Amino acid sequence: RGLEDRIRWRYKFAEVTEELNQDRDALVDGFRKKQAQLDAAAKRVQEANAAKRELLELRQTYRVFDEYRRRRKEEFEEQHYKAKLRELGNTRMEETGGAV
Repeated sequence: RGLEDRIRWRYKFAEVTEELNQDRDALVDGFRKKQAQLDAAAKRVQEANAAKRELLELRQTYRVFDEYRRRRKEEFEEQHYKAKLRELGNTRMEETGGAV
C-alpha cells in the first residue's frame, strides 16, 4: 500500500502544482492587461495634453494676429480720416478764397 500512496500523492501533487502554475500565469496575464490599459490611458492623456497645448498656441497666435490687424486698421482709418479732413479743408479754402 505504501507504493500506491506515494504514486497517488505524486499524481495529486503534480495536479496541484499545475493548478498553481496556471493561477500564477493567469495573475501575471491580468497584471499585463492592467498595465496595458494604464499605458493606453497615459498615452491618451499625453495626446490630449498635446492637443490642448497646440490649441492654446493657436489661440495665442490668433490673438497676436488680431491685435496687429486691429492696430493697422485703426492706423489706416486715422490716416484716411486726416486725409479727408485735409481735402475738405482745401475745398473750403478754395471756395472761400482763403477767408475763414
